[in-house]
Amino acid sequence: MQLGEMEVQALRDGCFELPASYMRAPDVVPDEVPDAGDGRMMHLDVNAFLIRTKSENLLVDTGGGYRLEKDANRLLPALAAAGLAPGDIDTVLITHIHPDHTSGLVGRAGEAIFPRARVRVHRDELAFWRSSENASRAPDGQAFQFQWAVEAFAPYDGRIDVFTEGPVLPGIRAISLFGHTPFHSGFVIDGGDRQLLIWGDCVHDIGLQAARPEIGFAMDMDAAMAEAARRKAFSMAADDGLLVAGMHVAFPGFGTISRHGTGFVFKPAV
Repeated sequence: MQLGEMEVQALRDGCFELPASYMRAPDVVPDEVPDAGDGRMMHLDVNAFLIRTKSENLLVDTGGGYRLEKDANRLLPALAAAGLAPGDIDTVLITHIHPDHTSGLVGRAGEAIFPRARVRVHRDELAFWRSSENASRAPDGQAFQFQWAVEAFAPYDGRIDVFTEGPVLPGIRAISLFGHTPFHSGFVIDGGDRQLLIWGDCVHDIGLQAARPEIGFAMDMDAAMAEAARRKAFSMAADDGLLVAGMHVAFPGFGTISRHGTGFVFKPAV
């Protein structure tokens, strides 16, 4: 996708098959969301996005890397197909710290996959996942995510730039879309004549959640905040005419949002 002098290219890291009951409404499970245990599955693509400017190659998220290689870890071949090697990446932008977005930063030996890149991540998101106190309070079976986060960022110490909401790089600004993780962020890419919102993990089933933004995802850490972030992203896109892209929208993940009744409609970009 061309945005002024910037080019944005979708890179597919892989996909997950998850129980459809991961999609959850806060009150009553609607008819279109299966009850837990009925065996139906949902398909979830895992996308990252390459941004090429006149002077830089930027990567938004890094996929699951070797830790999730059963389902993912196709980012580097996708990058090669785009004509780039890991050493060609100047900057990695992180929407949030979950394994399918940041484990691709690091290799099996703990080495930095992107040897030249600076990593940009929300200041408080990084602090949250690096906190041993937060790790000690993690629900059963989730403490590993804190350890993986520490290991993913370790080889980049000295090359990590933190941000809060606002400009991150020329033509790129971060917006707060908190809820899926405590300081989950999106990025607005300004190409001049049109803008693209990369909304990270605001959405996991675009058909359901556009029509009914109150439907959440099992891994949303704060369901109410995640719903508010989803509505914010949808409203921005619909009212300001933004193109959108999502890490878990069917590859390549680009499209538009328009209002429809009390909800919204997603249309894939041609």
